[in-house]
Amino acid sequence: MTTRKQITNILTIAVVAITFLLVSGAASAATISVTASAPASAYDLTTVNGVGDWAYWDNDLAGAAPLNSKIGASLIGDLSVVGAGELRSTTSADSTAYSFTFTDGTSSTETSPRSGPIGMFHTVLDLVGKGVQLDVVSPTADAYTIYLWSAVFQGKSTLKATIGATNDSAQSGLAGSARVSTLYTIEVDPDTVGETVNLQLTLSYDGAGTSAHTSLGGIAVDTASATVLEEIVWYSSATTNITMNSAWAKSTVDTDLTGIVLV
Repeated sequence: MTTRKQITNILTIAVVAITFLLVSGAASAATISVTASAPASAYDLTTVNGVGDWAYWDNDLAGAAPLNSKIGASLIGDLSVVGAGELRSTTSADSTAYSFTFTDGTSSTETSPRSGPIGMFHTVLDLVGKGVQLDVVSPTADAYTIYLWSAVFQGKSTLKATIGATNDSAQSGLAGSARVSTLYTIEVDPDTVGETVNLQLTLSYDGAGTSAHTSLGGIAVDTASATVLEEIVWYSSATTNITMNSAWAKSTVDTDLTGIVLV
């Protein structure tokens, strides 16, 4: 017969074991992955791709701040250059094959839908390693997604994403005299809320033409599916276990103690 004291001891051990597993899981290293693909024809920045934040840069901007961004959001930082030089845009009337739609932009002059802009790039052309960069602040400790829209001219681009000591990268396709647009998708699983993700977009291959460069047109942070639930199983004996979910394991033990047997 299992006494009340024995049951209390079992519960104490269970709580300690569960707490250990939760803390161990929380201390795991942040992870990040990057993939490159051809963009789709349209993106909903407000309700699909940019629930957390979004921003885009126009062709004729002179500064690092975006032309339009999400009202009330501050996860996305301003652009800066990679390597000595300055930011620039183009006077070309070129645009990308995709468009943005939105209902929560800060600009009073920008209208939706908006043809995807070419954006900003480095003043130094035809030099591998030159490009632009920005930081994104993690809005959650759970996994989330960043989307980055770019274009490349007379070469290839590479996006390198870094969080803590971990990084990953992906490369675009080869562009000639016609710009090639690329969507970089960055999957982030941070250690903590507020952890910074650095994104560097650089020219990684200089083609046969002139004026090779890569530009950053827009970025969005998707937090719509950021909740990650982890299952924990604690074995109290060879035949009995308690299964809990980390979302409520700290406050609830939903099991029938009459099934616990000491061995």
